[in-house]
Amino acid sequence: MENHAQFCNLIWDFDGTLFDTIPAMVSAFAQSLKSFGVDAEEEKIEGMIRLSIGKCIGYYSCRYGLDESILREGFLHRYENVPLEKQPLMPGALHVCETVRRIGGCNIIVSHRSADSLARFLRAYQIEHLFDGWLSAVDGYPRKPDPFLF
Repeated sequence: MENHAQFCNLIWDFDGTLFDTIPAMVSAFAQSLKSFGVDAEEEKIEGMIRLSIGKCIGYYSCRYGLDESILREGFLHRYENVPLEKQPLMPGALHVCETVRRIGGCNIIVSHRSADSLARFLRAYQIEHLFDGWLSAVDGYPRKPDPFLF
């Protein structure tokens, strides 16, 4: 019989790993661009958003001569109005979190979202009890990917 290592503690990224938030972000960002008269490919927006919202805003602001703060504000306003039920847990995430807890492990979230945003999602999906904590935007660690971390 082979000896397999067992993982008992997991560090979760939030957007696109624990929760399927990326489609809602892409839609909100595309709508924000349309308010400036810009039609952009959603695949390109998604690629930029997966890098970071800040990079996405910076790229499109520069490319189309848009006011970065107004684009950010429009995106955030639209995204904050997306219902949480349209941003579900990723398939299998609940099962993995429950399994980690059942074997005595810890689930931790690392995200640059605000702590309030993290708590709001966990409460809405009634899974707060599955997490032992998180690092959020206020904790001051470098954004990923940070080349100086490696």
